[in-house]
Amino acid sequence: REEVVALVRRHSTPLHFLDRPDPLRRVVEFSMLGVNEELATLCEADARGRIGGDLDVSLENVEIFRLFAEENGVLKQAFPFASKRSAFGYFSERLNHPAEILYDDSWGEVVILSGLPASGKDEYARRRLPELPVVSLDDWRKRLKVGWTGDQNAVAEAAHREAVEYLRRKTPFVWNATFLRKDFRDAAVRLCVNYGARVRIVWLEASLKELRRRNAKREAPVADSAYDKLMSRMEPPTCLEADEFEIAENDLTP
Repeated sequence: REEVVALVRRHSTPLHFLDRPDPLRRVVEFSMLGVNEELATLCEADARGRIGGDLDVSLENVEIFRLFAEENGVLKQAFPFASKRSAFGYFSERLNHPAEILYDDSWGEVVILSGLPASGKDEYARRRLPELPVVSLDDWRKRLKVGWTGDQNAVAEAAHREAVEYLRRKTPFVWNATFLRKDFRDAAVRLCVNYGARVRIVWLEASLKELRRRNAKREAPVADSAYDKLMSRMEPPTCLEADEFEIAENDLTP
């Protein structure tokens, strides 16, 4: 499923990758999400199926993409990074080339939980990480008496301050928030990295039917309109965003 999503999201990359900064980074990134040869095949099929446009130029660009990926050893396989730490160092632009090695001098791990409301983040923290303190936006909403439709700035600031205190003390912890947008996750990850921590992102998911059922039973359920708005802006994380990435699926209901 994740490979198909990556193919759809980046299906036109072979047509334009040479026009954008650092084409090597683009083929290496996709090699971790899917298979570059499949991406080239999809892009070629898309070009051949179009009415209009310069087909010859499109096919030439796709072939250049294939040759470039093959030359860098990532046409049919993922780039062989020295370690996950080095891979994340490259994707977070702390390394300039994927063959470089990032020394792991981190003092511990911060686990960032991401997912829609009622996806099971609290339960995951209780069951899987009971030994770690938790920075929870839901807890701060209760303390500050702010609902889902209220001003979330004060909630986010309070959670941020608490997270910084753990980071300053070099204390591993769980950061429990929806983190549905990539820019929000990136900001949290950068903060943790700047303080010397490793980062693991855990994406929690369940079927929409199950999410709606759980949400309705919450002490402070999210209104349907607000829930729909969250879903429309949702950008699920990928393995490119942290040292470790995990999908925790706790409901298989179709």
